[in-house]
Amino acid sequence: QAATAHGNVGLCLEAPCAMGNFCSSRADPEDSRQQYEKYTFLRQQILSKLSDEVLANECGHLYAEECRRRKVSALSKAHWEEVCFPFILRVSCNDPQTQQRIWQAVEEVYPGPPERPVNEATFIEFHRLALTLAEQDLRQRIAKLKDKWPSGVSGVAP
Repeated sequence: QAATAHGNVGLCLEAPCAMGNFCSSRADPEDSRQQYEKYTFLRQQILSKLSDEVLANECGHLYAEECRRRKVSALSKAHWEEVCFPFILRVSCNDPQTQQRIWQAVEEVYPGPPERPVNEATFIEFHRLALTLAEQDLRQRIAKLKDKWPSGVSGVAP
């Protein structure tokens, strides 16, 4: 249900990470090049979401939709986690370390029990934080691939 809600408002990034095990380590330069292209594509999508008002608009619609669906006036931290779990899986390329960084960062900036209310502005900032951390991790992965296979990924524009 949460993934459908994200898809309805456009937060569903066209994340190639959902396909197979593309996020795993590869020894082949061609596989590394393909991985590089996929990471770069996802990173560009994330940067696009972060660079304009699209994120706020989409999150605002998602927040209102989820409040209506759940028949509540405000979502809780637990609701946010449930709604955003598929989204975080996609932007993290299913990487447990990235996911942990996101969940931990949210807890650090917004400590408290799962029942703690989350207003729309905080909901938007949680998404922004998740995207920012995912982008940082993707940037590091891209740099590692460039270092590992400079000739194998050099033909791909960053």
